Amino acid sequence: MTSAVQDPGPARARLQEAVARLRAGEPRAALAQVRGLLAELEGTAPSGVGAETAVVDCLVVMGRCHQALGDHPAARAALERAQAAAGAVHEPLARVEVLAAAATQDRIEGHYHDAHRRLQAAIADAARAAGGDSVVVACLRNELGICCKHLARFDEAETLYRQALATLHAHLGADHPDLAGIWHNLAGLAHARGDHHRAAVLGRRGLDIRIAALGERHLDVAADRAALAPILDALDRTQEAERLLRQVLAVFERTLGADHHEVAVTLHNLAAIHHRNGDLDAAATAYQRSLDIRSRALGDHHPELATTLVNLAVLEHARGHDDTARGALCRAIDLLEPAVPSDHPTLVAARQEHDQLTSHP
Repeated sequence: MTSAVQDPGPARARLQEAVARLRAGEPRAALAQVRGLLAELEGTAPSGVGAETAVVDCLVVMGRCHQALGDHPAARAALERAQAAAGAVHEPLARVEVLAAAATQDRIEGHYHDAHRRLQAAIADAARAAGGDSVVVACLRNELGICCKHLARFDEAETLYRQALATLHAHLGADHPDLAGIWHNLAGLAHARGDHHRAAVLGRRGLDIRIAALGERHLDVAADRAALAPILDALDRTQEAERLLRQVLAVFERTLGADHHEVAVTLHNLAAIHHRNGDLDAAATAYQRSLDIRSRALGDHHPELATTLVNLAVLEHARGHDDTARGALCRAIDLLEPAVPSDHPTLVAARQEHDQLTSHP
């Protein structure tokens, strides 16, 4: 057994190295580093001021690494350990980090209302500890905006994104990569609203900032390109969109593995292009592969499967497979009804498609 931790400073520095690796798009390296540090910390009798906080922070970073790698059971386990250990911590912002990471996991798992409640609590705690115009509150508002978008609360999401953007701009400057993430989210929101020209402008702005800050090969740059592709497709720039999707698919498969959620999202968007181009067999293959990966990554009951199911149903109807189409739509409706409001666009689309197929067999 190693000697007791008296000074958490060295542990803090090593943890920051792991965080830097995670932000640099190296989640496996970050996970290995934080695992080693956590083993050392838990192999001691922590007695120094801040030692308990260091353990909690390690568990949070471990959870974030597992989230990035798509290992959600491991992420949930690490974050549950962090929540249990946080009771001994007296630093409010450390507890806020636990709440925020757990909320992200709720959102990833499709528990949008739970994520919303956690984030509201985290924002209130962070505002008391650091001030309402702090960077930490801005980052939490951005997370809450993402959650609101999933719930189709688009106006609330935009307000939160804009608040976060203003605060981060004031603290970090216009070219910080954290701002790129918010421009990315604003682009996705505009795309969801059907304003594709504005979405393209916002997406390009975020992508340019991210490339300048992180370089062409960073995973976040690939994710931004993947998000820009369906916007370009909506603007009838289909060849450019397909080229981007094939590029980022190769990056995701090489870096994250063939069964990662990002691979599923990219395959879904490629399938949509195949569908519009009239290549129904290629579209069906890509949609099914996307659905299989998402089911393995997120579980068979995750509401995020619904979008692929609805698109697959439309495709199967075009191929003359109406029974298959109705089954996919029923499953999509069952997945969405407990998770989102009744006027959510995907749920509305699923019901309309199902009604049309039922009334015109």
